[in-house]
Amino acid sequence: MIIVAGALWVGGMRKRWFALLGVGGIAMFAAASMLSANRRARITAWIHPEGADPMGVGYQPKHGMWALGTGGWLGVGPGSSRQKWGYLTQADSDYIFAVLGEEFGLVGTLVVIALFAGIGACCLRLMRRHTSLYVVATTSAIGAWIVGQAIINMGVVTGALPVLGVPLPLVSRGGTALVSVLLAIGVLLAFARHEPGAQEALSTSPGALRRSLAVIVPRRNRARDK
Repeated sequence: MIIVAGALWVGGMRKRWFALLGVGGIAMFAAASMLSANRRARITAWIHPEGADPMGVGYQPKHGMWALGTGGWLGVGPGSSRQKWGYLTQADSDYIFAVLGEEFGLVGTLVVIALFAGIGACCLRLMRRHTSLYVVATTSAIGAWIVGQAIINMGVVTGALPVLGVPLPLVSRGGTALVSVLLAIGVLLAFARHEPGAQEALSTSPGALRRSLAVIVPRRNRARDK
């Protein structure tokens, strides 16, 4: 849904359609939640965490919050997390952000957030520079997917959302999700190599690092800055 919404937003679909689809999506979400006892329990534990079974549906959220709280500002150190050793059952996938918070503290979690913000900024740059609607829509969909999934995962770990079982892109344990995200990033890199002025900058600047800098800061901009 996030991928489709990102593509349709830049594709020019009217906002009233987004509103109608949003209302329909909320209704479908409510119906699906009512039909599943597990989903109802997760939502109830999210709304009333104090009443959740600490050995059942409330187990993961509670230990995730303990991990984040234990980390403090700078964390307990790389590899020194205690919650990942049998307490967080999904420590290497859905709740890896909690482990990062415990080992690297608030500073480490802010760095991870900044890195995902950087991916979003790169997607916005591609969307602004390309004139092809196909490239713009695809980039918007991929950016919404990666950044949106990261926001959902972090929201679950911090208690802002109920437990959904969504991995953290590029950070959680590898598998089909990691392969899919890497393929999507490969598409973004291909778009970046063919954005206006990129080929000229790549051909005139020897060396991998200089070629990359030439694409990020075009030659005419660097000359103007001087």
